[in-house]
Amino acid sequence: MAINITTAFPGEFLDKILTKATIGNELVESNLIHVEMNVLKRLYFGKLLATDMLQHRVEMPTADTAKGNLNYAENYVEPKDVMAYTRYNPRTFESIWRKWQPTGPMANETWGPKAQADFLSVFADKVAEEVGYQMINGIYSESTDGLYFDGIVTRILANASVLTAGAGETTYAKKFKAMLSKFDKAARKKKNLKFITSIDDCDNYDEELKLNTYKNGDLTIQQKLAYNGIPVVGLAQWPKGLIVLTLADSSLESNFYAGCAWQTDDTFIKEGLVQEDGEQHFIKMLMKFDTQIALPEYVVVCDEREATATTVTENVIAVGNYVNSLEQGTLAANATYTFATTGAGLLKGASVYVKNATTGNYKITIGTKVLAKGESATFYYDGTAWREKA
Repeated sequence: MAINITTAFPGEFLDKILTKATIGNELVESNLIHVEMNVLKRLYFGKLLATDMLQHRVEMPTADTAKGNLNYAENYVEPKDVMAYTRYNPRTFESIWRKWQPTGPMANETWGPKAQADFLSVFADKVAEEVGYQMINGIYSESTDGLYFDGIVTRILANASVLTAGAGETTYAKKFKAMLSKFDKAARKKKNLKFITSIDDCDNYDEELKLNTYKNGDLTIQQKLAYNGIPVVGLAQWPKGLIVLTLADSSLESNFYAGCAWQTDDTFIKEGLVQEDGEQHFIKMLMKFDTQIALPEYVVVCDEREATATTVTENVIAVGNYVNSLEQGTLAANATYTFATTGAGLLKGASVYVKNATTGNYKITIGTKVLAKGESATFYYDGTAWREKA
């Protein structure tokens, strides 16, 4: 039995817990990610892409007249261990409604099966909420609390092959148009092409449609959130100001992948006494999770998240926050700058927006990137180095 307790317990509750903890989150419920279950170690997945093949008829084809290639791209998920663990004392509920009151000898009070199921359901709901947040925004660290595995947003921001477009445009329609123009033309007609935004951005786009698209539109209903027939999906845990255009659904054709697993049925979740002569009970759940993007070239990002102004000391740009900005007036003329190698914000996916002064006629150099008068660039940290996206 999956849940190791001393009293009777509904056996089917494992399925309920499993669904909540592993796939009961926004990405899955919104049909945006393909989930591979039972991935205990690294799992590779590949995509086969073909270039143009057709040509005029040739009587005697040779190697020189051959046209087209089959290109294989490969990536992987490598789930990280995650644990949920808490303790409680059934005596805490002695004064609560009768169905919650513990039963049995006073020295070893416990809950009935229904109360246990309800309690574990609340526990699983909270775990699912946290896992859902990590699947979107997670950043992996071996020891830092709260950083358990890399989420989809981190994978996107840290990948230098991801494309960018739309930042600085004044309306959502213009942002979407710029992003779509950058997206692979052959893939634009795929049914799983979607814009992914925050709830706030969705609300703003809905307001834009009401005010600009439809004269005397019905303000009592939400407009159909799409652009050029492409759905616009809002997620509550998605960062405000970040818009992504990509192929996303639950099939193998999705660009978003997740690998997850629980340990064996005997150790996936345990509930019982902390020690035989004590009153405290514990709940322990062991899981594994990771996310990945299959083809970064099929991801277009518009990044307009709110940034915090950073500083420069002896030509070293500080990284004190996860999203940073450094604008004109701070940087000296014709100088070369590097990024700090330490800082609270130095995590995979961190970004620094740099803009050269619009006055004067000098350049600044950051790594190999040269910014002339008035030019700007956003640099992202991939975990080892700072890179600019295409």
